[in-house]
Amino acid sequence: MNKISAIVPVAPWDLYRSQLLFKSLKKFLDPGSLETLYITFPDKQKMKDVLSLLELDFPVEVMTEEDLIPDSDYSLFKKRKGWLRQQIVKMYISSRVKTEFYICLDADVLCFRQTTYADLIKNDKPGMNLEPKTWHKYWWDASLKVLKIPDPGTSYGMSSSTNIFITAEVLSLMEYLEKKYRKSFIRTLLNWFWTNTYKFGREWTEYKLYWLYIELRQKSVLYDPGNKILGHSIWKSTKVVDEALFREIFNPLQEGYFTVCQSSRVKDDVIAHFSSQELGI
Repeated sequence: MNKISAIVPVAPWDLYRSQLLFKSLKKFLDPGSLETLYITFPDKQKMKDVLSLLELDFPVEVMTEEDLIPDSDYSLFKKRKGWLRQQIVKMYISSRVKTEFYICLDADVLCFRQTTYADLIKNDKPGMNLEPKTWHKYWWDASLKVLKIPDPGTSYGMSSSTNIFITAEVLSLMEYLEKKYRKSFIRTLLNWFWTNTYKFGREWTEYKLYWLYIELRQKSVLYDPGNKILGHSIWKSTKVVDEALFREIFNPLQEGYFTVCQSSRVKDDVIAHFSSQELGI
């Protein structure tokens, strides 16, 4: 059977939320379809203790960021804000992934319906979610500058959450940037110019970098945008969060396989309550 890998960077304050994700994966994701769930967390033993209570039925590898990031880059890496670090983790894990594809998840994601490898990868093409490039335009513009390429002129690109990467293409992207800048992939992306918090709009994101590189290599045909990975979700911009909305996003008949419940928009105990009520986790 074909298998996919997954990466979940978990911050210390997201430990409880991540348990909801893991419970949803246990209930809805076919264990035979998952080669390894990679988790980064600052306290490996604490995470392992939590996972042992959940009794997951698929392989899990827990590591710290320091375990993953090379020593030569870690001194700079640890100084940057967590949002940037977790994006690098999602790309750098490609050096360990053993499968052709891997999915990037976050602690505020839940799997809400029965899901197999064949659902996520149809006819050898991973599903994806598209969004207009007018959304988050500053991320697209900053990512173009990092790649040092002209705007491809396309109107849509990979969305900003929960997508599947082609492992070989991420490795190729890292090699491309290292050759372009003559420094490590991590040091290239953590250059002050791209990460200075006082320069709004200069920040790249992992999905924008990756998709622009896919377009540069004329490989967007490797994806199936008709097979949506992410369903309706709760975002920071969501104005009304109530029981009806949870019933909608957890409906197994809606599109996608995963949903996002952004932590800043709704409290953890509310997510847990409706996850238990609607999903039975």
